[in-house]
Amino acid sequence: MSSRFNHLADWLSWMETLHPSEIDLGLDRVSLVAITLGLEAFINPRNTAPHFPKVVTVAGTNGKGSCVALLEKFLITVDKAVGSYTSPHLLTYNERIKINGNPVSDKCLCDAFARIDIARGATSLTYFEFGTLAAFLLFQQYKVDYWLLEVGLGGRLDAVNILPPDIAVITSIAIDHESWLGNSREAIASEKAGILRPKIPFVCAEADVPKSLQKIAQELDVYGFHINQDFGCRVQHDGIEIYSVSHTQALKLSSVNLPLPSVAAAWQVISLLGLTLCPLEAAAVIEGFTLPGRFSPHHLSNGRLIFFDVAHNPAATVLLAEKLSGAEPEVKVAIVAMMADKDIRGALKNLLKNIQHWYVADLPDVPRAAQGERLAAVLMELGVSDRNITLCKTVAFGIDRAQQQFDGSPLLVFGSFFTVAEAMTTIRRGE
Repeated sequence: MSSRFNHLADWLSWMETLHPSEIDLGLDRVSLVAITLGLEAFINPRNTAPHFPKVVTVAGTNGKGSCVALLEKFLITVDKAVGSYTSPHLLTYNERIKINGNPVSDKCLCDAFARIDIARGATSLTYFEFGTLAAFLLFQQYKVDYWLLEVGLGGRLDAVNILPPDIAVITSIAIDHESWLGNSREAIASEKAGILRPKIPFVCAEADVPKSLQKIAQELDVYGFHINQDFGCRVQHDGIEIYSVSHTQALKLSSVNLPLPSVAAAWQVISLLGLTLCPLEAAAVIEGFTLPGRFSPHHLSNGRLIFFDVAHNPAATVLLAEKLSGAEPEVKVAIVAMMADKDIRGALKNLLKNIQHWYVADLPDVPRAAQGERLAAVLMELGVSDRNITLCKTVAFGIDRAQQQFDGSPLLVFGSFFTVAEAMTTIRRGE
């Protein structure tokens, strides 16, 4: 099979320029190419043979990556073959597609992209659609038993939605991506409800369920499992309990590093898949599980503690503020860079009580990024003194300045996947 490129970096650079727009929601083009690739059996009414894989599709404004990652860990723990597809990535594209928890190789991706390129003919595909089809091909190639699919944007018209799920999960619903999904929770919920199918289990980790989602779920007659009703979490004086109607014994946890609703949803999904996992073993998995970029700690070579968090919208920074309030030692210094199309004011406002000094940075290599001056202006509008704001040309410069000016204090880097990726890359180079 001839290939347009031999190196993954060349494929990715080309894919970014192939389609007229970065995002082009719709299923017609990607479905057509998927059928040409021989994936029709996965798209059309499901085969009920025992060897046919189970598909779990996870949508949500926040927490969906955490839910997929924990599900993957649970399945690996009980010796199941699992493929996971998530986005975006932090450091390498390979992170998006994993087989049994391991990122696939450059060669696997290049071979998959070459097959897709031939099959698409004159059909134009986006960067995300190429990646989605590559994930499906590799899951098929490796014959994994469980396909865990994170929705990239919305749900109804997202490329992963060409596959009907066996279980659908919605982790949360908040305002984000208004240009594509609508500017209300009701509109956004309708888009996310697009992953539902008639009479399949639906796990909803959103406590405040919009009426539009309720209506669609009723029309499709799904088997609904709702947080705080059928499953959920209880924070108690001696720890945390994760419970579900399907498990006779609640999980007893001393600490959890991931969003509790996503953890509870993953535990509910495990029961719906009919898998048996010892509560003590499950609790150990959860307590020891961290996800890069989700308030993940790192000790620099000089002993300085730095936290990374990809929080980039108001709902995510509410959770981040809660984590900061319980952190020891206190985190009072932040380096932040954000995308221009996000609710910058809403996201930063939630952290005003936690952060005393702000290093606002540019992301020169990211066209979508807001300038540091804009972040500074928003902070000053929110009442932050200009004495507590430092403009930085890069995230790396912000980390360096913060270390010089606040000796020994722990640092927070947040605002987007790009922000955290630049920080992690800079630190790895330095160490």
